[in-house]
Amino acid sequence: MKKVLLPFAILILWSVGISAQTINPQIISSSGNSYTTNTMVIDWTLGELSIMTINGSTNMITQGFHQPKYIVTSVDKLSETIGKINVYPNPTTDIVHINMTFDKIMSVQLRLVDSNGKVLWNKKYVGQNMDENTSFKSLPNGIYFLSFLIKDTNSKQTFKIQKIN
Repeated sequence: MKKVLLPFAILILWSVGISAQTINPQIISSSGNSYTTNTMVIDWTLGELSIMTINGSTNMITQGFHQPKYIVTSVDKLSETIGKINVYPNPTTDIVHINMTFDKIMSVQLRLVDSNGKVLWNKKYVGQNMDENTSFKSLPNGIYFLSFLIKDTNSKQTFKIQKIN
């Protein structure tokens, strides 16, 4: 009887260490990549088919690699060899002052976008030194992105502006 129980006990202990499958993060998208340096990891995807999170009483299942609760903000900076752009005050309650100074005459496309990605307005300027005041008074409190595209050099600078009461 002991000879039968010993192999059976060994079989049971051995089977506890066996797993049927493993779950690895996977994504279905049209494009994407991952870049790693000594200080950071950047993952990006384009055209994910599905992003969804389902919460149960004891488990959470997440589809998609980049989750919808993450807000990714990229704020570009213009090279000082091209010129200088100042936007102030930030945060603002009403008027935002925009000052642009370049070494030569430049064509500039301005775009104001809300935090949902909706374009609120576009403006075009041509010049070397430009000053503009724009009102945020009619906008609700929130975060806005003011982008400057310098068409002559294909350079871009983006400012994150907070509107408060």
